[in-house]
Amino acid sequence: SKLSQLQILNLAFNQVESFVELEQIELPSLRELNISWNQFEVFPNEIRQWKSLTTLDLSFNKLKSLPPFALVGLDELTWLSLAS
Repeated sequence: SKLSQLQILNLAFNQVESFVELEQIELPSLRELNISWNQFEVFPNEIRQWKSLTTLDLSFNKLKSLPPFALVGLDELTWLSLAS
């Protein structure tokens, strides 16, 4: 895949509501994902496929809660923001 070396993805301030379109995109090197200031109402489970994430910014979305086990498998995650 042409995105196999992508390490940082910043989709902040884009009115994104879901990751359905990204479900099949392999990003094996992705370390940082910023999806703050978007329109997520539910936790995007597709995030769990990116096992190398160390930083995840979900702040200032419309999330009310995280489902149980939402972060299972993200063993490298060291920083998470859910600020609102």
